[in-house]
Amino acid sequence: MADRSVLTTSTFNDFRREVNGTARDIGDIADLLGASGFIASSTDVVEAIVAINSELPEIKTDAFIFPGRVMSFEGATDDAFETTLTFAEPTADRTHTLPDADGSILLTDNADTSTNKTFTTPTITSAVLNTGASGSAVLDEDDMSSDSATKVATQQSIKAYVDNSIDTEMDVVFAADSSSGQITLDSETMTIAGGDNITTAASGNTVTVTLATNVVTLTGTQTLTNKTFTAPVLNAHTFSSGTTTAGMSIGASGIVFEGATADAHETTLTAEDPTQDNTITIPDSDIQLNIDWKLKKFEFSNMFSYGEDNVVDFTKLNGIVGLFAPASKGYQIGEFNQTFSLFFAAASAIAASVSGRMLGRMKDFLWWLPFWMSVSMGLYLGAVKIIGG
Repeated sequence: MADRSVLTTSTFNDFRREVNGTARDIGDIADLLGASGFIASSTDVVEAIVAINSELPEIKTDAFIFPGRVMSFEGATDDAFETTLTFAEPTADRTHTLPDADGSILLTDNADTSTNKTFTTPTITSAVLNTGASGSAVLDEDDMSSDSATKVATQQSIKAYVDNSIDTEMDVVFAADSSSGQITLDSETMTIAGGDNITTAASGNTVTVTLATNVVTLTGTQTLTNKTFTAPVLNAHTFSSGTTTAGMSIGASGIVFEGATADAHETTLTAEDPTQDNTITIPDSDIQLNIDWKLKKFEFSNMFSYGEDNVVDFTKLNGIVGLFAPASKGYQIGEFNQTFSLFFAAASAIAASVSGRMLGRMKDFLWWLPFWMSVSMGLYLGAVKIIGG
């Protein structure tokens, strides 16, 4: 607001301009009369200035009470942004003292750094400690002799304690089938080695032992080639086509034979429960079982009082025409001739005895019995010989 004055030489128009300019500088008196606060009772500019002046010493001497519990501060730039301090409604006289030192104010919701501060019984949630920690609650003891439940140990003391424990207490002792060993954990490594057809591999904290594909397992389905089994016992074994065995003991389930085609149909050979040791010998020849034999024609010569080239055609006969059995069950030709020769001898002896009895010369005919018996036998055997029997 510029200084205004009216000279003695000024015209009435100059006077008018100065008065109007002064009115603009002072403002509308209606705004002054409608104001509140310190100048609410002022009726002119001078009274308003006096009222404000009376409050200024109170602000300077800490005796001023801010109404509304709000303080706004303009920054270095007079713009639309200010910093406002707001105070909660007090229920008693409260005093907040700022320390006699340079620094910044820490806010509860900000991520701030506090240096050289002492916290008494604080509760710290998810604390992040940078650079290091020290104090009476941090112990650097290699032997952990304090055994405290409320203090923490340094990294070096923990390492020293663990290293010492491993050296004295944490050696691993292990035993194998033929020997035993020991591993010092801080300086040695246990090696799990493979062997014939066995390999090992480590990944992370897992060791995998793998058997080669040609190693036979108890539950695996595998094919063995060129292997020798000494007195094996097999239950329900299936022999594929062309399989040969020797010296095998077959279980109660028998032997199962697969045919030329590996399908759902097999031939099973079983044995009844034996009451003694039995041996069945398969002959050295081709043989087929379960075959019905049918005799069609029988050719013979010089048998049964027949001559040469005799033929019996069984296809033209009906019913049972003969019985076939092992040799021990039949009647041999040699015994047949002997029996018939004895039969004729006996018949001659009976005939001679009957004749002697009828003629009343029994004693005389007894002397002739050997003769007639010999004649009868001779005649029969001679006839058999003549016909080629």
